[in-house]
Amino acid sequence: MNKDNLDTLLQKAGQKFQVGFEPVKINNITLDILQIRNMDEYLEKLADKNSSTAPLELPFWAKIWPASILMSYSLDQLENAPQKTVLEIGAGVGLCGLYSAALGFRTKITDNNKDALLFSQINALKNNLEDRIKVCHADMKDSSLENRFDYILGSEILYIEKLNQALVEFISAHLKPGGRAILSADYKRQSNKFFQLAAEHFDIQQKTIGYKEANSEGKQEKFLCSIYSLKRKGDD
Repeated sequence: MNKDNLDTLLQKAGQKFQVGFEPVKINNITLDILQIRNMDEYLEKLADKNSSTAPLELPFWAKIWPASILMSYSLDQLENAPQKTVLEIGAGVGLCGLYSAALGFRTKITDNNKDALLFSQINALKNNLEDRIKVCHADMKDSSLENRFDYILGSEILYIEKLNQALVEFISAHLKPGGRAILSADYKRQSNKFFQLAAEHFDIQQKTIGYKEANSEGKQEKFLCSIYSLKRKGDD
């Protein structure tokens, strides 16, 4: 780990947010994930600064979503080899990409939010995964990356309906022949339009998984998530 780079980036994040690391354990791997500690205070400041009628740009990227945790568990089932590559899109804090790198995949973590990219880079350094991870900007609407990938991961990226067509095209353009895209979302989120568009190009499999976790009141809360596997039609 390059401690100087990590300290410099943490200082940069600390200029905007109160931050701290939260451990996330997936199977036998524990990852330290940077989190915004003063989220309520930060949201209040955003609301105070917003003088227009435009909707606030809330930091959804900063949340560790149940769908990201559950998809990370499913990555253990992927065929792994030193040359296999993973692309995470709309990564937020990069949990799925971090976990794939910890499993040994060469991983690229992308988002279109500069704060999300900063947090992902910090997380890569903190978890000593910088040799297997590249963090860069990508926007599904207009970005074209140089490489194609064996696996493309996306957690909770289906909720913006106007981006559905762009997402299908982006996945198709960046998936290697024989590769798979793996998407996860809250079980209640149907995203019918996306899957209607995707079904023209991909064979789609779905499964539902879940887990229980104690909430702030100590009560067990159940999370259900849909995991979708997309494979290009005609691929072996």
